[in-house]
Amino acid sequence: MRDIRDLDKISFSDWFLSKGGTRMSIQRMWDPVAYALGFIDCDNISARCMLTIFSLFATKTEASLLRMLKGSPDVYLSGPIRNYITERGGRFHLRWGCREILYDKSTDGETYVTGLAMSFYIISKWFLIIFTPLMAACDVPGIKRLLPSGWRESEFFNNIYELVGVPVVTVQLRYNGWVTELRDLDSSKGN
Repeated sequence: MRDIRDLDKISFSDWFLSKGGTRMSIQRMWDPVAYALGFIDCDNISARCMLTIFSLFATKTEASLLRMLKGSPDVYLSGPIRNYITERGGRFHLRWGCREILYDKSTDGETYVTGLAMSFYIISKWFLIIFTPLMAACDVPGIKRLLPSGWRESEFFNNIYELVGVPVVTVQLRYNGWVTELRDLDSSKGN
């Protein structure tokens, strides 16, 4: 742990590369791991931060404990969120794709959304739908495609194009028996 505390001034990338790691490994594995943990990329996060987390997972048996819902996600996770929104007048439009954000500018130059050009996944016809207020959940590539090019005049929206999306995959494995044939824990410690 003392060695880890001394790594505050070095990035995780620099530390990893100094130990023989590769840049490709950082891009394909460690950056997504850092993002999945809610951190910034490995070039900009200190080695101390990442290694402290990894040492926690390595030494605390409960650190990587899998937590499960009491039942179906529809009942215990997404259902309550959906109910909260719909009870307040919100609506969900599933299986619809937003093709374009329609907007206009007021006389004082303020931009406001007038509607969305939407298409249903089976029908190729587009529909104009008016929403107030509007919320959309998009990944980085999705929001870049969706934002009108005219909005890039605003620094706020233009900064979105500086973001780089990194694919993150979560895998859940469940076993109903031993992962290996080694059942004697004392033997596994090399005694």
